[in-house]
Amino acid sequence: MARPLRVEYEGAFYHVTSRGNEKKEIFSAPEDYEQFKTYLYEAREKKGYCDLSFEEVFRFDESSDWRHVRGHQFFGGIEVGQAIFPAGCRGSETGEENRGAFVQCQGLTPCSLAARQIRMDTLEKRIKDFVKAQGVAVVGIAGPERLDGPPSLDPTYTMKGARSIVSLALPMDVGPIYDFLSKKNIAPHGLDQTRMNQKLFRITTRTAEFIRKEGFRSEAVPSNNSYRRSPDMFATHPSFSHRFGAIVSGIGGQGWSGNVMTREYGAAVYLGTVVTEAVLASDPPLSPRHFIDGYCRTCKICEKTCASGVFEDQAEEDVLLNGELHPRGRRRSIDFCNATCFGLHSLSRDKKWTSWGDHWIPGWVDHLPDGSRKIKIRYDLLKAGSLTGDSTPRYDLIRRIGSELHPEELIDGYVTSGAEKQPEQVRFRDYLLPFARKIGVTNAEDLRDERILTCGQCALVCGPTLEETRRRYQALLDGGLVVPGPGGEMTRAATFAEAVELRRKYPLKTPRLKMLRDGLASTAMWARYYLGIEPRSLWQGFLYSRKLRKARSEKKAPA
Repeated sequence: MARPLRVEYEGAFYHVTSRGNEKKEIFSAPEDYEQFKTYLYEAREKKGYCDLSFEEVFRFDESSDWRHVRGHQFFGGIEVGQAIFPAGCRGSETGEENRGAFVQCQGLTPCSLAARQIRMDTLEKRIKDFVKAQGVAVVGIAGPERLDGPPSLDPTYTMKGARSIVSLALPMDVGPIYDFLSKKNIAPHGLDQTRMNQKLFRITTRTAEFIRKEGFRSEAVPSNNSYRRSPDMFATHPSFSHRFGAIVSGIGGQGWSGNVMTREYGAAVYLGTVVTEAVLASDPPLSPRHFIDGYCRTCKICEKTCASGVFEDQAEEDVLLNGELHPRGRRRSIDFCNATCFGLHSLSRDKKWTSWGDHWIPGWVDHLPDGSRKIKIRYDLLKAGSLTGDSTPRYDLIRRIGSELHPEELIDGYVTSGAEKQPEQVRFRDYLLPFARKIGVTNAEDLRDERILTCGQCALVCGPTLEETRRRYQALLDGGLVVPGPGGEMTRAATFAEAVELRRKYPLKTPRLKMLRDGLASTAMWARYYLGIEPRSLWQGFLYSRKLRKARSEKKAPA
């Protein structure tokens, strides 16, 4: 690759190539290549850079020589940092003063520069183009420098050696949201949840395969219900948090409810993530208070839609991401959320509306327990769950839809079957139950009804505009109270007193043997998937808690 002599001066840019003789491999072992990437990343953190979309470039310092080139390199437009030439590497010398004017590695092994074909577009752009071709309009990227936060922001839990993430969002179908909130029909939104969780998981799986073909190991994070093991098996700490991933990737920001809000769709979105070993350039994030100080400050309707009042309407708490505090409404107890979302307590605090849940926790009807009484709240939650007789298959159905990828033809056959147009009992008997059996749901025959997903209203109500959010909230209020009536079907009640009478007249009875069987199966299932001790996660959590306390104290300290 003979080239004309180039003039050297401080601040100039030079094209540098590197490959082995006869195109032989230039790294003798995988760990050499991994160490090389580490050098590049560390150098990137220390140096500025210039961006060219079509060149591999270096910028020479005044003190540069061709044995130790300090530069800013881009492979196909991707900034990867500083390149280090090993001792003994020789340039293609075409003149005495050619020191660094043009440097070509002579194929020494191991060489410190990876041979990479120069392309007109970047890896980030190719990934985004691929994702958008799958029908996803909202996609963002976070590189290694943007993944500092709680343990659930660590991509290496999902894949060893992961350095960057790709985050994407799909909108929930708005029509079924209105049917759900207004208590007209629960089925369309349930089918949308099944369709979109599976679709998103399929897209992230395809995206991971695409990145692998580009030469980088990658893995898709399951859409939902993928949790780390913990001594508290009900803690539900995500293997990787799609929410935090979306925030650091710049596709959304934290809203008052703690859900991720996007500018395009509000919080009514499905989130997905791909982790990869590729060192990718990050997209710009939103400011930590982007939604809190604007949209949420004048809204906070999400707080009104939570039957059990999970979060407060005034006080804030923070999540620490990349050294910045991201606020949200302060949570009283996450078990309030678990009780409502699992349909164990569906009655609103003002007794004017319900979610789709079958049950009320008696001690919570007139007055919710104080959020600090965590043992009391957990006891009430477990007791209520143990009385249903179908908590195991109900949760296992949710888990299998969110964390397992099922054959596309099976999912399409179910969600396009027209089940939502059938009467409630027909939908359950002829559509949902056979589907649950086909995907292997534990004790599927014990399911009582089709009401699997019963809440999530803090996300569903949050639209892209305040006007849309208010319309959705009004639909929730207009939906009023529904409780199990004749045959177990949901029946409207005009008043709280009427709802109480319907519940007395048509109680949900569960045989004791069925309750025992369900309790044992539920305990076994949660222990199987989520019980355990992971020292690494515990240690990361301890370190994160220290950093969070320090950041909060600095925030409170006077300037």
